[in-house]
Amino acid sequence: MKIKYLFLLIVIIFLVGCSSNIVGIKDIDLINTRTNEKTTLNTNSQTAKLIKEAINKSEKIKNFSIEPDFEAIIKHKNGEDDAYFFAFNYDNQKTYILKDDNIYEVKDYVSKKFFLNDDFVDLYVNNTIPSVVFKKNEELLDLSGQYKWTFKRVNNSFFEKEGIVDNNNNILNVTNGDNFSLNFDIEPDNYIFKIYDNGEIVRTAKSFNDIVKNINSDGEYYVELVAKWNEKINRDYYGEQNINFVANVDLPTELVLLSNDNYPGNALSVMIKNSNADESLKISCTAVDSEIEIFKHEEGYISIMPISLETVPGEYEINCTINEGKDNEYKLSKTFTVNNKSFKTQYLEISDDVNSQTRTQEANKEYVEYVKAARNVSSSEKLWEDNFIMPIEGILTTDFAEIRYVNDEKTSSRHSGIDLAAPKGTKIKASNTGKVVLTRYMILTGNTIVIDHGFGLFTTYYHLDTMDVKAGDEVKKGDFIGTVGSTGFSTGPHLHFTFSIHNNYVNPYQPMINLFE
Repeated sequence: MKIKYLFLLIVIIFLVGCSSNIVGIKDIDLINTRTNEKTTLNTNSQTAKLIKEAINKSEKIKNFSIEPDFEAIIKHKNGEDDAYFFAFNYDNQKTYILKDDNIYEVKDYVSKKFFLNDDFVDLYVNNTIPSVVFKKNEELLDLSGQYKWTFKRVNNSFFEKEGIVDNNNNILNVTNGDNFSLNFDIEPDNYIFKIYDNGEIVRTAKSFNDIVKNINSDGEYYVELVAKWNEKINRDYYGEQNINFVANVDLPTELVLLSNDNYPGNALSVMIKNSNADESLKISCTAVDSEIEIFKHEEGYISIMPISLETVPGEYEINCTINEGKDNEYKLSKTFTVNNKSFKTQYLEISDDVNSQTRTQEANKEYVEYVKAARNVSSSEKLWEDNFIMPIEGILTTDFAEIRYVNDEKTSSRHSGIDLAAPKGTKIKASNTGKVVLTRYMILTGNTIVIDHGFGLFTTYYHLDTMDVKAGDEVKKGDFIGTVGSTGFSTGPHLHFTFSIHNNYVNPYQPMINLFE
């Protein structure tokens, strides 16, 4: 008799299923395990009653592998919580409850109610919306996104649902060499990646790898993947998914040679791209015999340096040392060619009065004290705009870097700029936008104007008759700054015009074509 009652007790427990504690309920939190969307249910609501009915009308079955669609957290009045997981077989309209490592199957007549309950409508989304598998180097990425999905329910009615897929991960770190793959379990009718920079679309592509290849600088870019499944006959669903994230791009540091036609006396320009903010940079080049400066420019750093006039034509190397002297020091190098260039020789005859009054020790001292000093410090911002312009239309009488003899005596330096002969009073234009840093009469150069264009670049104007600007003025390209004269060491009305990197003179024609070509 005792054995009979014991068997009966076991049968009763088995039939009761997982209904161990569903009394004294305060409310129920219903959570979509795929999207983390949560709904709080009143204990007297139809959905809460359905959950309790399902728990009561379930039977334990043999365990098998199944992913839950919902979690129901039952909150009791005594402060205790009890969690039940609900999984659905969409094809045969089965409902399963996962509890304490056991699986229970809900009675069919109760199970069908879930497929018509609006609080469980996400079971259709979970089971019909195609999966988007986005990987970085074979690692699955869980990224945030949104969906707008329409599907057919068991009663043949269509239902539209919008939602958010939030996996709390919307930043994707991208470095050189990363490989990305995209797969769908059901191929969409169309899809596209869109990448934005400061709110503007900069590229669209089918492959994220293609987008990454075309990103030229470090930074944060907003990326959106839009995939659409169209409405079709005999298709029980349609809609779109938008996966969005921020791509934090960290590309390797790159040394880029900007100037192509490199000759003695020309400006050599390079850019360092994608260096990190905490990295130190140092540039060296055997074709340059002056100090080399580096300036922040757009998405990188730029350096403009003078190729020495004494440089022998041939192959040279420019080096950039990153984090010099530190454990993470490394170097980047570029090879370039300095081409051959010949320079003219000029013989001048200057009257003894002009020669003795202007080419003096006092004149040289004054020149160093004012003109050279004015070009020692430059703005760290790029002040010029596009190409430089010729300040006057005149006749070239002496070219840049000519070897000069004055009264049959060779001068100690090459001609620092170009001499343009023009009538006295001819208006002189600023060669480009910048800031006037010197306006002064000099013994050697007469009325002299120096303009700083930033990044160590200066234009200087000698022998003026009048000066119509003053130090501190900001001028625009083409503004009139003075008139042609013959003051200082001069044999007649002309403009001596120079382009220099600080006090190292370079070919003034080059910036009129393209300084960075």
